[in-house]
Amino acid sequence: MKNFLCIILLITSSVNLHSQAVNDELVIQELTRDFMSAYNNQDHKTLRGMYSEYATRIDQENNKMTGADEIINFFKQGFINNNTTLILKHSNLTWSDAEHGFIAHGTYEVTGKTYVYDIKINTKGAYANTLIKDKGKWKIANSVLSPIAKVIITQEVKDFAKFKSNFEEGLSMRLSAGELSEEMGTLHEQPNMVYIISEWTSIENFQSFYSNPDLKAKMKEAGVIGEPTVLILGKQK
Repeated sequence: MKNFLCIILLITSSVNLHSQAVNDELVIQELTRDFMSAYNNQDHKTLRGMYSEYATRIDQENNKMTGADEIINFFKQGFINNNTTLILKHSNLTWSDAEHGFIAHGTYEVTGKTYVYDIKINTKGAYANTLIKDKGKWKIANSVLSPIAKVIITQEVKDFAKFKSNFEEGLSMRLSAGELSEEMGTLHEQPNMVYIISEWTSIENFQSFYSNPDLKAKMKEAGVIGEPTVLILGKQK
């Protein structure tokens, strides 16, 4: 009877933890939408409340800002100088034991123009936001912006259905390695020739993932024939 009760408690605990994780993820996704809305309304006060006091921000040029006030002053100056729109696309969320928080990955795009001289603005990139619980609310503790790397791969496979099944099973592994998006299919009138177009947080992350010996074994298991052709298109700015 005791063992039965222990099993019930373990199952209940597992369900509660899963429910909490799902709830946290929904809250963080809502935070992303709220951030985009506040930016587009030039609401720097709301943005300020989304950062922890000692947050850091590193842009694509590796310039670092420290503290919520410095970060918000950067946004305020941008609102004065530019008329821009921000689009955020959430990709995935992973837990970090080291940071004791979630890391939200996605892409961003800022478009518009300057108020003076009407100079066009079009900036694209990837973001990785570390979020921690601060006074009961999820807030951004660290934000890292980076250029997007786009990759095209073509490879021959023995059976497309089997390859597709294996490819879909590897989604979580690719996301953890830095993949932001992917499109997969076959070439015209070549049902065994697969193409994959994907975006990554950096060329280095893609190369690290692709050179993993475990991946080579999984590709062989999926029925890949010969060596794939890999085209790295570079960083998208």
